[in-house]
Amino acid sequence: MVQSKKLLIIFGILAVSLLPRFLLTEVRTVMSELPVKFLADRVGEWEAVEVLICPQCHKELQEAFLQRTPPKNPKARMVYMEDELEDERCPIHGLPLVKTTDVPISFLVKTVLPQGTLILRKWYRKPTNGRAPIRRVLVTVVTSGADKRGIHRPERCLPAQGWGIVSRSKLAVPLSPAAKRTLNVTRLIVRPVQRKEKRKEVVLYWFMSPDRLTGSNMKRLLWGWWDRVFHGRNYRWSYALLISPVERSVAETSEQMARFTAKLLPLIYGGG
Repeated sequence: MVQSKKLLIIFGILAVSLLPRFLLTEVRTVMSELPVKFLADRVGEWEAVEVLICPQCHKELQEAFLQRTPPKNPKARMVYMEDELEDERCPIHGLPLVKTTDVPISFLVKTVLPQGTLILRKWYRKPTNGRAPIRRVLVTVVTSGADKRGIHRPERCLPAQGWGIVSRSKLAVPLSPAAKRTLNVTRLIVRPVQRKEKRKEVVLYWFMSPDRLTGSNMKRLLWGWWDRVFHGRNYRWSYALLISPVERSVAETSEQMARFTAKLLPLIYGGG
């Protein structure tokens, strides 16, 4: 308790002494440097899953969202998975479906996030021998614009989407086996709140700037503050969010996701 009070006093003194510099420093937002520019279609043995989109359903859902009315067809969907349908036609309109590996972002999310926020999203699947369950990971990378409110901890938005957080911990992901470098990402165990389902999902997330990588939201905030105060730079940050359903156990799913992350990072991030 005494140690905590001492730390608070030290931080308070630093904050007061640096306040004039913070207020007087001209800050420039660096828009040209993106921590993450794209998501690859293959990550090791994992391959991006093709999703199917009906242009007519997309149009109806967009119109309903903008007019704040129910869609013309209540069964209209933003996206179909490739293994859900017998053929490549919309089951509602009978129109040919468009194939893509880029999962569309909902209109609500686009509206809520600040202008200039970039979102990349893909499903990845690991081929199996037919006996093991199909493993899938949904990867989302959100990159801020000039407004940093687009970057936040998933603990803030997951409950609003109907997920209850069962536990929170750190998971070490090997970055370089030879140098024994690891990244401690944040791991959440979540489950649906409203639906009577016992299924759980594992969530991993971490943050990236053009030259920094961390699994800690506090470090991200401190580094952002340091760059603004001492360098007059407001760098764009990204956060990566990985979600995968638990097939057998949380430990096994977490291990698979850690291996996937170790292969994904070199493909999407080239910073320090």
